[in-house]
Amino acid sequence: MKKDKREREREALAEFVKRNAEAISNSATFVALYNQDMAEDIVPVIQMGLAVYLDKPILLLIPESREGQLPQNLRKLATAIETFDDQRGDPREIEMSLQAATARLVRAAGLVE
Repeated sequence: MKKDKREREREALAEFVKRNAEAISNSATFVALYNQDMAEDIVPVIQMGLAVYLDKPILLLIPESREGQLPQNLRKLATAIETFDDQRGDPREIEMSLQAATARLVRAAGLVE
């Protein structure tokens, strides 16, 4: 019997969740680069939910231009939060700011000394 579209989509979603659950459960922490689209895209919503259910420390990187948009409940869930300067004109400077914020984030979470 041929599967209908809805059943194929459900199976694909179940496989996606299974793969992500395995990956997240094998990780020490869950790191996310926050953006406004996170609540509208199914991928980060599922991944964040899995991190919460798997009781993983949640580490957030946030562009300074979006810091005021971070939902309070997400802020409460985060083990550590770091911002980076996303307003610089030179993409290399933004990348350097992001790298520095990432280093601060992993230190704040106690992952490195």
